[in-house]
Amino acid sequence: MVEAVARVLTGSAGTRLLSVLHHALSWASALNWLMRITLPEREAPRVAGIDEFA
Repeated sequence: MVEAVARVLTGSAGTRLLSVLHHALSWASALNWLMRITLPEREAPRVAGIDEFA
């Protein structure tokens, strides 16, 4: 549950929701949970585009 809330609401908004759900965490702990979530593997791009906007 903490991981799902950390994905959607980080920081103080996540801690407020978790306190309503009876999980007491600080905003820093919610951010630590977010940083521990592993990212899905993605294929490396074969072509890179360059934007010439200056």
